[in-house]
Amino acid sequence: MSKYEVHRQDVSAAHLIRYLRACGATYVTLDRPVDGAVALPNGVVAFVEFKSRTGRLRPSQLDFLGTWPGRWAVLRSEADVAALVQRMRTDPTINQEVER
Repeated sequence: MSKYEVHRQDVSAAHLIRYLRACGATYVTLDRPVDGAVALPNGVVAFVEFKSRTGRLRPSQLDFLGTWPGRWAVLRSEADVAALVQRMRTDPTINQEVER
């Protein structure tokens, strides 16, 4: 990332963060290399990146997530949030929610 590059969250991020919290998750902003982290009361944690319907991960994000052993997800909609939270609740052993 260049010295002056600014990381911008997609416009849907604020709405999806509110929805995550309504689903019982805790959200913390990380900014880089992904938008944030989500945790459930059961201790399962996932990195998340908010994208528009057509948004793509940056090459630097793909590099990072390609080596990340933990869970992560790209969130574009309330349905994505609900699916992630459900998987985090029911199967804490799944590591990656792979979407490129």
